[in-house]
Parts: sequence; structure tokens; C-alpha cells
Amino acid sequence: MNIAFTKRYLPIAFLSALLISAGSMAYYGRNAALDASTGNLAIGDSVGSELGLKRILDENPYDIEAWEKLGDFYQANGRLDEALIAYDRAYKISGDDPDFQAKSSIILVRLNRIDEAESRALVMLKNNLNSLSANKLMGWLCIAKAQKERLKEALPDPELLEKGRSYFLVAARIELNNAEAFIGLGATAKFTENNIDAEKYLKQALQIDSNSYWAWQMLGEILIEMGRDSEARRAYIRASELSDGRPDPYLELASLSRITGNYREAADYMQKVGEKGAFGRGRDLEAAGYLKEAESEYLNALLLKPEDEVAMDRLELVRIKLLPVEDTARMTLAVRRIALAKKAENVKNTLLAFLNYHRAIRLAPQYSSARLDMARFLAGEKDFSEAVKQLQRVEELTRSQNERLVASDLMEVITHQALAEMEKVHEVEFGDIWDQPTSQLGALIGNPEVLEEKIRWSITAVPKPRLVIAILPFSEPVRPYHDGVGEIAGEWLSTTLELLPGFKIIPMQEVKRVISEKNANRLEDIEPASIGEALGADVVIASRIIEAEEKIRIVMNVIKVPAGPIIFSQSLTTEGTNSLTRAIVEISNDVAGILSLKGAVLRRHSSDIATINLGRIHGIVKGDSIQIFQKKRDILVQGLDWPGEQERSIAVGYVSDLTERYAEVKITEGMPEVRAGDSIRRIRKSDSGRMKR
Repeated sequence: MNIAFTKRYLPIAFLSALLISAGSMAYYGRNAALDASTGNLAIGDSVGSELGLKRILDENPYDIEAWEKLGDFYQANGRLDEALIAYDRAYKISGDDPDFQAKSSIILVRLNRIDEAESRALVMLKNNLNSLSANKLMGWLCIAKAQKERLKEALPDPELLEKGRSYFLVAARIELNNAEAFIGLGATAKFTENNIDAEKYLKQALQIDSNSYWAWQMLGEILIEMGRDSEARRAYIRASELSDGRPDPYLELASLSRITGNYREAADYMQKVGEKGAFGRGRDLEAAGYLKEAESEYLNALLLKPEDEVAMDRLELVRIKLLPVEDTARMTLAVRRIALAKKAENVKNTLLAFLNYHRAIRLAPQYSSARLDMARFLAGEKDFSEAVKQLQRVEELTRSQNERLVASDLMEVITHQALAEMEKVHEVEFGDIWDQPTSQLGALIGNPEVLEEKIRWSITAVPKPRLVIAILPFSEPVRPYHDGVGEIAGEWLSTTLELLPGFKIIPMQEVKRVISEKNANRLEDIEPASIGEALGADVVIASRIIEAEEKIRIVMNVIKVPAGPIIFSQSLTTEGTNSLTRAIVEISNDVAGILSLKGAVLRRHSSDIATINLGRIHGIVKGDSIQIFQKKRDILVQGLDWPGEQERSIAVGYVSDLTERYAEVKITEGMPEVRAGDSIRRIRKSDSGRMKR
């Protein structure tokens, strides 16, 4: 579940809602209308409220208050274009009252028409430099622009933030007891990471207006940043009492409950968020062990958004834990995954197809037809050993004579194809091995160690290619659409990379344990390489994710352990359905292409050819450049008998041909020194034709 520290971000909704001018901040969210006879506000039937206001305007199209209340009504109900028309009408009738211009500008901001809003605010300032509404609006616009830069992973412009601060200072001088001006000063201080000043300004705002929802909410965020969780909880509780249905305080309270491991309490807070809190509530219930309730919440999330790939993934995992393997609900999900796998096959997305087949079999391990489909797919990719393993399971599981015959025939084709390819490429003779039963040939192909022993390539055992990777939960600079998506993205990347031969991925639970031992308030405060070193990893992957409903941006760094450098950086944006899956698969393929496995020389084949234990499934292709190293013992300090081992390059060459697990390297320089057991590394890869599995 969520790692043991809360997320640190200024929610986008916070800035949007803060752009409500003085006099209307407390009014946000109410359904109100003027009574047709008295002009008083009547709360209740929203349709009646709108009709009542329109009746007033039918009788008197110049009723400024009615236009204003109609704009407020539309704004509260999310009908922003209509709200803009109503406020603009009130502005014209009023004789250019700047308060109405400010309200119109706020709507423009919420419509993401920031330049138009700024243009109107500047006109207001030109007419009156001491306009309270205009100064506050300009302050919020500066912060909104700074937040926009942050979403693009750029640093907020300090000059822009200082300009916003200056507007709020002017507003505070114009009206000494204006709470919104001090909230704005607190926001600019927060953005510049001046939490002490931010706390001071927000407490000044609360002295002016102790019922300011936004002051309490933002104070809670500042206190969290300062590590004062108990005070932050009290601030969020007070904000929740004033929230008028806003979800932010409940989201933060749920986050604080997760820190203490009280997931049941977190789920109760997420219940108050409403239907959009279903996914987060499901995550909390799952962590608390209430799997049946978690399943129900994930289904609710899918009712809200049927194509929600993250909710569907969690539903699958919960049903794997909750239901027996023969349950039809699990089988239905498995059939869906097989369809996705075949779709990925059709567009040559090998890794995505493999990922979907893998999940289908995990959902329904007894589903032998799925294993046959997967074996055919793997055989087509010349991943013979993995295909053989699936066929062996079919023969163990199936009761269908037809499936057994199909599996046996396919096994014979695959084993003979694999042996024939090896004889041709590596110039070996299998002799009487060909005469063995198909089942024994399958056992041989599926066990490379036994095969190498029979070929007798090397007298001494050669270590297998392996690279240990620690993947950190992705940090979340802003509140994501899915609660905890940073951890989920880390788990998905781990699962995908585990499918690639040679990569050993450290379990996420172990990564989280080491992170918790660092006692950091924020994931960003921890040096990623230090986590990788504590876990015994060769490299660590540290990423950030910004997730909207239909758009995801990921920034990833692959870092060498223990002290760097950054081996590879990537920035990726995906949009539309299945955006997270597409992003993770693309990142996995890129990581596999960049992180070369360390292999070894198996044999000196001829005067200029060596056989190595890296092949097609490790991402090697013809033409790849290979560097060969030997370890040399040296005396590190003259006069002292302290020997040490150093690795030195002794030869270079290129891949001339290859099979599933092995390759032939033509040595172009340094061949006389090469011997079995020397380590090798790919130093340059060719992208064309590379198997992306």
C-alpha cells in the first residue's frame, strides 16, 4: 500500500478554487436562487432555483443581483460558460463594477483561458491601481502560472512568484483585514518553500476569519511539510468541517491515516470523498484485509469509468486473492487478458502481449488453452525455452486429448527448431540427442545448464547473466487521479521488467522497508542510490509521475549504484485509454535496451570467434558491439602485500550470429588473450530487429 510518508503537493483543485474573489469565497458550492416575490435566497431545489432567477430576469433584465446570483449558481454547478455570460451581463449593467469583472476573470481561469483573465485583470488595474479585486486576481494568476510550470517539470519562475507576492501585499495594504490576501501570501511562501512565513501568513488569515476553509486546508499542508503531523490533522479536521463537500481535507486525512497504518480509518475518510473516492477506498480496504469490500469499491470505480485500467488491474489482483481458481469471475478476466494479448500480437507489441498472457495465466492457471496460445506466441518470437515450459504445463493440466496432441506436436516442432538453429549457428553436433523422446528434448531446451553441459562448451561453470534492479515507488508532485498511482506504477514496472531474462527485480515490499528505515518525510528527500546500495542493487530506477484522468507524464532516471552517475534519463507523456500501460511498456523496452547485461565467454570457437552466453532473449542483435574484459590481480600499495582485482578490457568484436540464449562474436581486436569465463558487455546496440520482450 502507500509508503510510510504522505505525499507533498499543492493540489491543482486548490489553486482553481482559490481563484474565487473576496466576497464569494465562502459562497462557492451553494445552490441558491432569489425568491420570485421577496428576492431572498432559497436553498433546495436547484432546478427551481434556476427557474426562479430566470423569472426575475424575465421581469427585469437589468436586475444586477439576479444576474450575479445566476452566475454564482452556474459556477457552483460547473456550468462555467453560462456563468461567464451571467457575470459579464452583470458587469455591463453595473457600469463596469470591478467585482463583476473579477468574477468573470475567475471563470476564464477555470476554463483555462488564463491569458484572457490576465488581460481583464490588467485593464482593471489600469483603471484603478488600488482595486482590491484586481490585485488579488493578479496574485492568483501568477501562482497559477507557476503551478503550470511545475506540472511541466520545470522550476517555478521566482520572478513570477515574487510578482504574485507583491500583488497580495498591495491587497493587504488596501484592506488590512482581508483574509484572502494573507492566504495568497501564504501560497507564494509555500511555493518558494518558505514554510515558516507561509505558516505565519495563514495564521494571520485565520485571525481575521477563523472560518476560512482555504486557510485551514493550506495550513494543514504547510504543517505536513514541517513534519508536524498531529497539528496538520487538527487543521484538516477543521477544514473538513468547513469544506461544504470539497474532497481535499478528507484526502489529506486519509493520507495521514495511512502513515500510521490505519487503513480502515483511511477508507472511512475516502468514503466522504464521494464516488470519485471509490478507487482510493478500495486500495485502503485491500490493505486492511477487507478484500470483498475492496472488490466492491473497484467495481464502483469501473462503473464511473469502465475503461479504467488501474482499477481493473486492482480488481484482478483482489480476485486472485479472494476467489478460487475455477471461479467464473476469474476466468472472465483471463479471457479479457488473452484478447488484449492477441491484439498486442497483431501490432507487434511483443512485451505487452507477453505481459497480458502472463496475467491471464495468473488469473486462470488451469486454463490450458491460454497456455497453448502463449506457447504459439513465444515460439513465433523464437523464445523456445519459455514456450516449452508452457507446453509442459499444458500436458500436466489438460484433460482434453485434442489439447494434449496439439501440445505434443508443437513441442516436437519447437525442440527440433531450437536444436537445428543451434547446430547451424554454433557449429555443434547433437548426435544421438536427436533420438530422444520429445518430452526429454523439451526438458533439455527448457534447462540451459543441462544443455551447456552436454555441449561441453566450458570446463568451468560460467555465471549466468544477471542485473539486480531496485525500482522505487514513483513520486507524485501533484495529487494523481488514482490514489497511490506512484506505487502502482513502480509495481507495474517491476512486473514488466521481471519478464525479461537476466533482470532480477527487488520486491517492492523490500524497497518500501528500506525507504521507511530512512525516516524521511518525503521520497524526494532520499538519495536513490543509497537505497539501491542498501538493497544490493546494481542500478536503481527513480521516477516521478503526474497523472490526470486521461494523461500521464513520467520522468525517469536510471542511476548506477552506489554513487551514480545517471545512466539514462527519460521523459514520457501518454494520453488516452490505457495510458499508464503504454507508458510502462515503452519505459521497460527502453530500460532493457539501455541496461546491458554482463555476460561471459563460453568458449574460444576459432582463431577469431568466441561464443558468449547472451542471445536473442537478452536483447542482443546481429551487429551489436561487444567488449571483453578480464580480471587482473594487482598490488594496490607498493611495499604492502594487499592484492586487489581490477577489470581491464582485452578485446572487442561484434555479434555475427545468434540463437535464443547464445551469440557468436567475431573478434576484431585482442583475440589471443580471450578465454572462457571472461566477462563481456554490449557497448552499443542496434535497434532494428531487436526483440522487445
